[in-house]
Amino acid sequence: MNIKRILEKKGLLETSILDMLSEHVILYDHRMHIRWLNSAAAASLDMRKDDMLGKHCYELWHQRSSPCKGCPVMEAFETGTVQSFKIGTPDGRYWLVKGYPFKDTSTGEIIGAIEITLDITKQHEAEQLLASENERLKKHNDMQRNFIYNTTHEFKTPLTKVIGASSFILGEFKDELAPNIRELMEIVKKGADRLKLLVDQFLSIARVEANSLKQVREPVDLLQVSREVVHGFHPLIKRRQLEISLPDIVDSCVVQGNPEWLKEVVENLVMNAIKNTPPGGNITVDLEVIKANIMLTVSDTGIGLERADIDQLFTLFGKIDRDTGNMDVIREGSGLGLYLARKIVEWHHGSIMASSPGFMKGSKFTITLPRSP
Repeated sequence: MNIKRILEKKGLLETSILDMLSEHVILYDHRMHIRWLNSAAAASLDMRKDDMLGKHCYELWHQRSSPCKGCPVMEAFETGTVQSFKIGTPDGRYWLVKGYPFKDTSTGEIIGAIEITLDITKQHEAEQLLASENERLKKHNDMQRNFIYNTTHEFKTPLTKVIGASSFILGEFKDELAPNIRELMEIVKKGADRLKLLVDQFLSIARVEANSLKQVREPVDLLQVSREVVHGFHPLIKRRQLEISLPDIVDSCVVQGNPEWLKEVVENLVMNAIKNTPPGGNITVDLEVIKANIMLTVSDTGIGLERADIDQLFTLFGKIDRDTGNMDVIREGSGLGLYLARKIVEWHHGSIMASSPGFMKGSKFTITLPRSP
């Protein structure tokens, strides 16, 4: 059945509906001759429909002698599938052109193609404006990030001097200092240590968000990392009267990554457990190999989490303020550690999650990383 006979069978209602559309609707035969078009298509050139029948679209709209490169109608003929193309015209307008294969319903034979063209000028302008604003915001964010990074970095030198001087005085002249002077020096050193930790975290976050981590990955044994972290925290764990256990595992727990940054993740998780577990509590570091992944879990018997708190934990400055009464927990914290841990884990193509049965029921933090082949 040819196009002419099909068109003759179409009812008045169908053609009237197509004629009312604001989109340009055009039907072509195999030689790319226009066989039918709606009023919107004719009005776009201020021509009568009858004067356009039998002509080529590229002659009428583009003043060409051959089809346009990438023409979706031609591609619809060739592939038998719907094709689309975005094009700009000399008058400054933009169009979305779609080509549909027109098939004989009884045989499935492609006997023509339908072109539907939509004026997307306003949408294009909005997209350009949005892209421009996004670029402007990106530049602003980059400037802000660089300012914070550079300013924070400037703190390191004077902080190092303050920490070095206070440590020297407390170490060399501790017995000679009056009690009130010694107490003031300890306050100075403690404050400087805390500020240095904050500065280091800010700098780490800036590096992670700028994707400037060391790109070279190397084998990292998470069991060895966990042992080193626990050993480093041993004085604090003892002072807090906590018990901590490490896994007894023989399977390889090696991942590919940056050893310095993965160690920082484990340090943040263990420190989080230490801070939120009252004296007499237990902390467990566990490792498990599950198929192609390694799961490292740090669980504690501490103050736990409410369900509403979990989503906030891994956000920037996501520190949770809770009323723990007179409970002996460490309330100091910037809310940067877990955010940094999430960023580092994601950079390693892993995931991190937290869970808890509820307040005063302990919590569990789990990171999952791809196992090294």
